[in-house]
Amino acid sequence: MTYKIQVIFFVKGWNELTRTLFVATDSDECSNGTHRCEQICIERNKFEDIRGYECDCTPGFMLNPDGESCTGTQLFDYGENFGDLKLHGEARDFNSPIINVSQGFPFGDAFYYRLYVYDFQVRKDTHSRTLQSELKKQVNEYYGSAEEISNFTPKWALKITWENVLPYNGYQNIDLEGTNTYQAVLLTDGIFSFCLIQFKEGGMNWKYDTIPYYRNYALMGYYSASLQSYLDSSKLQAFNDPHTRFNVPPEKIYRPDMYPGFQTEMEVDPYHSCCRDSGDDYYCALYRERRPLDFCAGYIPPQIGFFFGDPHVVTLDGVQYTFNGLGEFILLNVRDENDALTFSLQGRTIRAGENKTSQATVFVTLAAQGPTGTKVQWNLIEDDELSLMINGRTVNVTENSDIINKVAVHKTTKNETVATFQDGISITVSAKMGALSFTTSLDNSSKEKTEGLLGVWNDNKTDDFKAANGTYLKFDGTNLLNERVIFLNFGLTWKTTVNNSVFTYKAAIGESWYTYNNNSFIPKFYDELLQTSDKDKIDKANETCQGNDNCIFDVLSTNDLSFGTATLQSMNSFAAQNSTMKNFPPNITGTSRVQTRLNEPVHTLFTATDANNDAVTFSVLTDSPDIRITGKL
Repeated sequence: MTYKIQVIFFVKGWNELTRTLFVATDSDECSNGTHRCEQICIERNKFEDIRGYECDCTPGFMLNPDGESCTGTQLFDYGENFGDLKLHGEARDFNSPIINVSQGFPFGDAFYYRLYVYDFQVRKDTHSRTLQSELKKQVNEYYGSAEEISNFTPKWALKITWENVLPYNGYQNIDLEGTNTYQAVLLTDGIFSFCLIQFKEGGMNWKYDTIPYYRNYALMGYYSASLQSYLDSSKLQAFNDPHTRFNVPPEKIYRPDMYPGFQTEMEVDPYHSCCRDSGDDYYCALYRERRPLDFCAGYIPPQIGFFFGDPHVVTLDGVQYTFNGLGEFILLNVRDENDALTFSLQGRTIRAGENKTSQATVFVTLAAQGPTGTKVQWNLIEDDELSLMINGRTVNVTENSDIINKVAVHKTTKNETVATFQDGISITVSAKMGALSFTTSLDNSSKEKTEGLLGVWNDNKTDDFKAANGTYLKFDGTNLLNERVIFLNFGLTWKTTVNNSVFTYKAAIGESWYTYNNNSFIPKFYDELLQTSDKDKIDKANETCQGNDNCIFDVLSTNDLSFGTATLQSMNSFAAQNSTMKNFPPNITGTSRVQTRLNEPVHTLFTATDANNDAVTFSVLTDSPDIRITGKL
């Protein structure tokens, strides 16, 4: 039945507008077979010339863009809506954290307890139960008869999805029509192990005919096994369906979603190819970038710099000084080999004290911009609270790490807000007594590339006072320069400009760079404070601060004993953190797993070396009369 509906629209100041619509309540297209749906037709009300039905697909199929036909999904459900975690990486290959498999993953003649690729979490939610059911069905259907198993039930599974992957790093024609989407699923019941590789129907779209020949090296579906399995292929019953590049037309190599595969017979072992057989340390180093050692050999802890109190600074090389500039300053710049700026951390100060009138300053805002262009800003909002902004928008930060615009942020148990950038630089900020204290942590790749108030990181203290114009203050690395000289000839040179500021300003209320940087402020230096302060005040400060000059300075400049106490606490916290970072863990070499038979003794040797010459003690976690430790220093 069809109804005619008259709709009248009224707009202020305009005449009325009448529109007539014809509505069909029952088009009968699904029931009379005049629809064009391939699988499921759903009736709906019909407006004028729009069809009166919708199409849908049965489970395991998805609706194509034409809105009518269906295609098998092939891939398991994936994405954050299905409980997956997203691993971010930009510009180059990267590997996941180590994934521990508590029950072990049997493969060939060994169990594997550590895997790479994706950060795995044990889950028992609805999505995980659905995945388990689908995996069980596929394995029993495809491999049950070959492996003589009839009721395989996975006890552990790891699903990895690569979505819209480019052919190679630096590929210029970035478009979704030239990318690949595929999955790999590792699963085991503790006896049998499988790796299912699935390709999205119509989702393998690398334009192989336009890829340069020197980039045309796709290798899909290779597997590695243990040495014993390699020497005796009967010990490895492995199905490996996808194609390799050898003796196969390119259209079959690059479109595995369109062609049936076959079992691969060629063993490929990346470690042997890159390290054992290449004869080139460069290739082995590349392999170690993708598969780093899971012990402490070669470990280099990050370097840290520190700002606290009425600003006191500890540079990356460990030089301590005080700088009470007012305004916005460059705390840290990192430049690459071509002198291009890749990271900048800047700080904003205001006058300290209860009424903000003292002759000293404190940090109240920090801003940082990393290699991806994302801007992060910490703002003091209360004496002991701060907020975080990313690209001008305030974000909620919790103890669970979250990645926002390629920056990882989280809050520590000490209420510190941490932002970690892709170049390995991490900033940890806390608010106390109306001031921000913060620690910068740098990866070793930034060494000899820094400048700013945190100095030149190169393990040489004498050149830490490098001014923005490239000149250096004469410093022997031990006897600190006069505060006034540091302030005028070093600190002030690192004031930001309109062009290099990374702060976010509230333009709506007229805020700009000039709001914070139009001043000629000169602070009171420590020697002046000692000369002009009452003896009683100095004595109380000395007692509260236990003789610490930075603490005494802050008490005298703010006239607040509690502020000095907060400074002392920050200093002690930094000293403890720095000591921990400098204390290398021992390097222990030896077999990672000891195997034996009942009543059969076995001997193994472990060697420990400690870079700090600390004593290393071996002990057995669980006491057993069958295990004895003997050794010598």
